[in-house]
Amino acid sequence: MDEFLAFDKEDREQQQRHEHMPKEDRIKKREFSSKSSQSAIKRKREGIRQVPASSLLSTTSPWMEYAAHSFLSPNHTISEKRLAYWKHYASLHPIVQLHEEIIAFEQYISPTPSEMKARSDLLQRIDNVVQELWPGSKVPLGVSSFGSFYTQLYLPTSDVDLVVIGNSGKSGLRRLASELVKQGLAEQHSIKVISRARIPIIKFTEKKSKIVVDISFNQESGVEGSEKLRRLVGKWPGILPLLLVLKQFLLNRGLNEVYSGGLSSYGLILLCVSFFQMHPMIQARLIRPEENLGVLLIEFFELFGKCLSYDRVGVSVLGRGSYFEKGERFPISNHHSGHLLAVEDPYDTSNDVTKASFSISVVRQAFGYAFEILTALVGERLRMLLDPDPERVASLKGLAALPPSLLSSIVVVPEDVRNRRLQ
Repeated sequence: MDEFLAFDKEDREQQQRHEHMPKEDRIKKREFSSKSSQSAIKRKREGIRQVPASSLLSTTSPWMEYAAHSFLSPNHTISEKRLAYWKHYASLHPIVQLHEEIIAFEQYISPTPSEMKARSDLLQRIDNVVQELWPGSKVPLGVSSFGSFYTQLYLPTSDVDLVVIGNSGKSGLRRLASELVKQGLAEQHSIKVISRARIPIIKFTEKKSKIVVDISFNQESGVEGSEKLRRLVGKWPGILPLLLVLKQFLLNRGLNEVYSGGLSSYGLILLCVSFFQMHPMIQARLIRPEENLGVLLIEFFELFGKCLSYDRVGVSVLGRGSYFEKGERFPISNHHSGHLLAVEDPYDTSNDVTKASFSISVVRQAFGYAFEILTALVGERLRMLLDPDPERVASLKGLAALPPSLLSSIVVVPEDVRNRRLQ
């Protein structure tokens, strides 16, 4: 197994360059790096001293503020709740804090009743148009290969994918697109008929809800696959909050769409399932995933950002999960470059789910960077807990010694989503 967990060639080359560097240059490099790091830390700490912890809660980590509303009795002010919740987090082991933040993030970012109703109403409006055009057709739930609407694994800004059963052809796409504009459902400037794609779709922004919608025709396998996927995810307690954090992480970096080279929701779900299947502590039932989300998030970033050899290893979730020699299952060709990640589709083993993710190296770099950031912050927070500096603590006088949120170092909630949550 060790041969599959090789580090990148770039890491080895960087280490070799450092080893062959003249001694005096290595010393200068270390001195420069040390001074730069100290200056950065000093600037960061001085900046933080000027900002009350209660303000940091509301601007950088709204999920912590959201949880704070139930932390104390209704008689306490919002400011008191924020500060009390911050003090609660500050006293925790950082891994425990990260675990609690992930749970709070899931509660915060999960669809609200009003958001679920908005999507259901949108579905009904489009269904009405379809029924007028083609009596007997229907728009079922769970309509794409990954089915985030159906599986409830969507973020507030996620698209809605729908399929029309009973009609096909480019003429059907264009006729429906024209009718959606005519009846005022689609914003005219946003509507596109993408007829040359492997699965032709209509893409538009729905005028009332401002939700982006993709409509395809006769892709019944998407509905069936979504139900299977929901059952697969349901086998693993704790996987949902991790998935939502990772989806937001990719969304923040524009790495969540296959057409731009990113990782699809379906591909991400399969990676998470594989991670749970192959984790030795989970396999041996030595830990409960739902009680160890902080360390599991860090280890996910380490595995897929640092350790797994994308060049040689493929991922499968069939059975109990496995890794396989990529070259044997998906030979390198014009359609499959050697550097790409290979993830076997459990419902069509000839299909590599991530073969079109041409920016997967950027995804991997982002995962690796997140691992470095979180481990550094956890280490610093742990050092402060075990060996606090009395003078520094006294000088802060209730202000944040470090950013109160660990998760906000890698995840950002868009302002429009924060505003909707306040309504």
